[in-house]
Amino acid sequence: MSRKFIFALATSLIVFANGASVARADTGSDDTSTTPTTVMVTQVERASYLAKREAIRAAFQVAMNSAREAFMTARQTATTDEARKSAETAFRVAINAATNSQLEAVKVLGIESVKPSETDAQKAAFRVALTKYLEERKTILAEFHASVSDAQRVFKTARESARTNASRQAARLAFLTADRFARQTYQNALRALGDPPVKPFAPAVSQ
Repeated sequence: MSRKFIFALATSLIVFANGASVARADTGSDDTSTTPTTVMVTQVERASYLAKREAIRAAFQVAMNSAREAFMTARQTATTDEARKSAETAFRVAINAATNSQLEAVKVLGIESVKPSETDAQKAAFRVALTKYLEERKTILAEFHASVSDAQRVFKTARESARTNASRQAARLAFLTADRFARQTYQNALRALGDPPVKPFAPAVSQ
């Protein structure tokens, strides 16, 4: 097995093990460095970004597994030096294709980063939105407790003044109806309020 092939195999296995990007393969064009466009991302956006990165890594791993299995099969069945060299060449082509495909996918996805000039403004806006949300939720909860307390007070008065089973049952039914209505109103108000604001997430800028 040639030294060049061993070096190529070792490099590919390092990339495969780490699932990381490697230097772009020589395509005859000069490599140029560019500063990534920086944007503010939320936790939801970051989760989506990481899921896409994981999908790219998984696809790369599948491609590397397929290339390795094909190479091992070809090596085992090879009966001549020419066949073995052909298997090595095919493996090098496969790993280069998998690596380039991964690099291109990462390039298209982009680099996650944060714009420092927007961080403070984003955090301030989040604090304002969160404070407003918590105040409205607190009001909804207070109104719910007040409604239940009113229903309990009316029920207690009606039960104490009841003289028959029918009147006591009517008082209990009225309380249950009022309590159910209060809880339904509370749930409807929470749904109308919606989810709490999402805190901006500022990951480290990729170098």
